[in-house]
Amino acid sequence: MANPRRGFRYEMSYNAADLTSPWPNEQDHSPEAARTLGLLERKYGPGANLTQLYFYLWEYATEELPPGALARIESVLGGLRAKGYAAVLRFAYDDGVREARRYTVQDIQRHIAQLAPVVARNSDVVAVWQAGFLGTWGEWHGSHHGHENHPEAVTAVMSSLVEALPRGTHTQVRYAEKRDMITDRGLLDRVGFHNDYVTLGEGEWDYYVPDNPGWPRYLDVGPTAAMDGEMPWDKGQSEDPYAWSTVIPGLAAARRLQTLRWDTLSLVHNATVTVPAWKRAALTEREVREARLPVSDGYFRTRGGHRVARTQFEYLRDHLGYRIEVLEARTARTGRRLDVEWTW
Repeated sequence: MANPRRGFRYEMSYNAADLTSPWPNEQDHSPEAARTLGLLERKYGPGANLTQLYFYLWEYATEELPPGALARIESVLGGLRAKGYAAVLRFAYDDGVREARRYTVQDIQRHIAQLAPVVARNSDVVAVWQAGFLGTWGEWHGSHHGHENHPEAVTAVMSSLVEALPRGTHTQVRYAEKRDMITDRGLLDRVGFHNDYVTLGEGEWDYYVPDNPGWPRYLDVGPTAAMDGEMPWDKGQSEDPYAWSTVIPGLAAARRLQTLRWDTLSLVHNATVTVPAWKRAALTEREVREARLPVSDGYFRTRGGHRVARTQFEYLRDHLGYRIEVLEARTARTGRRLDVEWTW
């Protein structure tokens, strides 16, 4: 059974001003979220039950969000609910297309306060509310005032965001050094990570590698906080100079995702190079066990002992997030009452 709020995800982006896409000529997009999800399902195939959901607040960077914008945001969240999806939610101002805006910490805090009731009403479809806001795509680099480089500003933003989180919901930042800037250590239990350039260390911008100074933090935080990731776009998808068109090995990816206890991973990124390679690559029980990865007794064999063919893609799909495996169950019936005990 698929884990709720865990596993592969798609990606959607909306301008809060009118629910258009911030990307010119975007084809996988509709103002109706349910229709956008349908387009993504057909293009990238099944296997996801979440979506990264960006809202760009470019028009409102230094002013209050109008009621219409809040209503449009809520309508998209409602569309996710209708399709049975949850969101890896991020708000941002700068999209890398339009001129960067000159928002302040106070602007961000005002918008968090306005958005908090919307997110709370829709917490059933919000898997995680990422830190966002600062910098291009909300990745905390390149903002006009550079607030992401100052501990007092980082702490102020994160204090407002953590206070606004619905109960049980986490937030995420991209870089360990940004999380380390939070001077209020009481906030950290609800701050996980998102890696927006998963290449297993082969690319210059993948910082989630053992020789990076932040590696001990990624290891420490992964077991208890929400963790998200995406590979780069490949060159069949993007002319971006950061595009990556070398296949990222599926078994090594599974090992890294298990080590860092990853919860969600984009199915949209590297979708013409790595994802098809994962779908073609057969995977054996011996390979999984030799890699010291988790595997249930019945995953590669039926109850009758017959082999079940698996691919790297299927293994990744089925093992993202937490796993609860029932090892033994005992039942006892007393009249119309059935008592069940199990070991897991």
